[in-house]
Amino acid sequence: MDLKTSRSLGMAAASAVMLALSSQSHATIIVQELFDNIGGGGDKSLNGLGDTATTVGLTGTWQVNGTNGMMIATNFNGGTSASPALPGLPPGDGALGGVWNGTGSYNTNIYATRPLTSTIDFGADQVLYFSVRLDNPLDTAMGIGLASGTSASGSTSFIGAGLSWNNATSIGGSANDASNASYISYGTLGADNGPYGIRAHEAKDSVNGAALIVGRITISSTVADQIDIMRYGPGSTIQADPSLVTAWTASDSFDTSMVADNLLLWLNGGSSGGGQVDAIRIGTTWADVTGVPEPGSVALAALAAGFGFVRRRR
Repeated sequence: MDLKTSRSLGMAAASAVMLALSSQSHATIIVQELFDNIGGGGDKSLNGLGDTATTVGLTGTWQVNGTNGMMIATNFNGGTSASPALPGLPPGDGALGGVWNGTGSYNTNIYATRPLTSTIDFGADQVLYFSVRLDNPLDTAMGIGLASGTSASGSTSFIGAGLSWNNATSIGGSANDASNASYISYGTLGADNGPYGIRAHEAKDSVNGAALIVGRITISSTVADQIDIMRYGPGSTIQADPSLVTAWTASDSFDTSMVADNLLLWLNGGSSGGGQVDAIRIGTTWADVTGVPEPGSVALAALAAGFGFVRRRR
């Protein structure tokens, strides 16, 4: 085989590998809100604020219900004070910004919504992944999710996950059984304390500080839907694929046919400045929201590099 033929075969093999790699990389970010420099600077209410350079899949502005104390700031990124650092994707993309608790209230009608550019149909088979950076070092509760509207009524459905406050009690549970824990919430905004109502949770007193929550929502048109969440603390390692998760931090099944048209965020508590929310991402793959490539992608990339090395030597 002459050098020219060998080079051609090497290039063809490398192209085939890259094509396979490309077919695996079908990632899609549906929603991203990093709060980077939102509001143009200075502490102010989140209410009425909108696009930043890193916003994806959102339109209009944030509308805050129940308080004017859900504050933004452009001098921090949520959870970056943790040491060692939280794993996963960075909280910002070249600019600072996050949401912090200035509410001074434990009211469970406190939440914010912002319209999605495209709705998400919970009546159609699909799998979604999400991640968010949270911090509950004081007596605060917070989280993110999807909602079918903005009204605090029994007609507005939602699904989400977050961190609980110091003496939280789950729906139907014993007193303080879900304090300082990551949790799952779903139902309607006007019942069971809305997103502060705890449906499933990890062991009480498991977290009192920074955390990365990564979740998977499996939507089915024929059987019950499923939500699974993993909480990662500072210095922890994210699995390369959800199939490698041997035990989720919390899981629950639910059944809704809502058409989600809003991103949902909640944050309250009596200790002003204690809670933080940042870096909300929703995608179609685990890698979308964690930044951790799938093992097959890594192997194919290495194989493609190897073909390139052989071709250069020849």
